[in-house]
Amino acid sequence: MEQQVLKIKYHSKEIEKLTYIAGKSDWIDLRSAQNVTLKKGSFA
Repeated sequence: MEQQVLKIKYHSKEIEKLTYIAGKSDWIDLRSAQNVTLKKGSFA
């Protein structure tokens, strides 16, 4: 499988930066600068 690179842009200095966890970091946690409730089909 071809390795892909994701570019992450932080829009707030208040958000904790993502860190690599050796052997367990094949995914990322999405984070938000504000609390948002989304309904099915909506986006923010």
